[in-house]
Amino acid sequence: MERRRGNHESSLRRRGGTWEGAIMLSGRRYYVYAPSRAECRQKLLALLERHRRGQLSPAPEAHPPGLGPAVAGGVSNVMRELCQKAGVLRRPAHYLRHCHATLLAALGLEIKTLRRRLGHSRASLTLDVYAHALGEMDRKAAEMVDRALAG
Repeated sequence: MERRRGNHESSLRRRGGTWEGAIMLSGRRYYVYAPSRAECRQKLLALLERHRRGQLSPAPEAHPPGLGPAVAGGVSNVMRELCQKAGVLRRPAHYLRHCHATLLAALGLEIKTLRRRLGHSRASLTLDVYAHALGEMDRKAAEMVDRALAG
């Protein structure tokens, strides 16, 4: 059974007398084994939950000295205040991630490097989300070839 949900893929299959479960998380494949399908599924769900908790609680070195993790909505509140001061439309904090990735794609960063930087499990996900920036790169490449051929 293959399943695609959110940013992970999982599968369950019987191998001899044992069930094998596999899940892809942040570009890595993890395996679990159990005697029954239900136990195997539960182990996969527990692994996914541990992974999600790890994503939500950043490492201590991710914070400046003396500052703890941001409180819920804290980054969004700061973003709202900055947008008001700058006189621009309010943007969610996630906009910074998208803007950062779009700029790197437009500047020609390799898709594999961008995928790893964003934590995407597959390069195809990165390509789907940032195709608009890559289209601009194709146009620029065509213009460069035109200029080179024109002499």
